[in-house]
Amino acid sequence: EEKDIQLEKNVEKMLEEDFASLDWRHRPDQFQNQLERVNSKLEGEIIKQLMDFYPELPETRITNIVNAG
Repeated sequence: EEKDIQLEKNVEKMLEEDFASLDWRHRPDQFQNQLERVNSKLEGEIIKQLMDFYPELPETRITNIVNAG
């Protein structure tokens, strides 16, 4: 549970930084499910952290979780 709380804090911080860099403008593909989507730098960092916290999950599942979120 402590691991989950730390992960949540890290994700919130990274999301705030990402939103600030976007200047609150939405990406045109924000709500589309694109199979060949290229993840942003922030999303890549979140994927790496999730892989460290949940090594039992395959990378494709973690990537799909991040893209769905």
